Amino acid sequence: MNYLFMSFLLALVMLLFFCSARTAIWAIGAQFLIAGLLVLRLDERSDIHTQSFESWATRIQLLDLLFVRSLLLPLLFVRLLKKLKNGGSSRGLSTIPANFVVWLCAVVLIIASYWFGQRIFPEDFQSSFQIGTTVAGVLIGFFILSAQSAPLGQIIGLLTLEAGIVLAEVLGRHEMPWFLQLGASVVFVWSLSLFATFLSRFSELEDPRLASALEKEVL
Repeated sequence: MNYLFMSFLLALVMLLFFCSARTAIWAIGAQFLIAGLLVLRLDERSDIHTQSFESWATRIQLLDLLFVRSLLLPLLFVRLLKKLKNGGSSRGLSTIPANFVVWLCAVVLIIASYWFGQRIFPEDFQSSFQIGTTVAGVLIGFFILSAQSAPLGQIIGLLTLEAGIVLAEVLGRHEMPWFLQLGASVVFVWSLSLFATFLSRFSELEDPRLASALEKEVL
């Protein structure tokens, strides 16, 4: 089971330190895919929440994680990045500023997350590692949000935060009613369309030809 959490952590590290806009989007998609695989994974010792596949809520959650969030989300944003290629929205994007102090802060947040997990479950390494990975996902999402001013960077921060929250939900022991799960999935799809529309409109404002035309119109 821990190999899935290690894969989630690896995707998080790639998102932070080896990042272009396209790499960041695929890393977030990988995090959602891992969360979906965790739902599918049945642990015989029952030390992780197992769900019945006869439940409509579980089916909706799997469809959301394995199709919408891990496949549709990256494809949508990669296609959008191609449209933004000539604009400034995706040019030179770095998830966090490339300097030693910021990198050190990110590493400290990850270490603190696993320290917190160890404090919660001092005698259970697997549970402490799972909690630490979840907390790291949430904290790094907030960290990216605080470090970003570009719209695309802030969207990446929000999606990273969402991946951490989803991982916490998968680790939870209470299953949402199917209509709440369906509502959460619909809201996420609506948010994706909103993000895509926002980035497209913003890229138009950053287009040098449009800016020049507006400047001439003002003058």
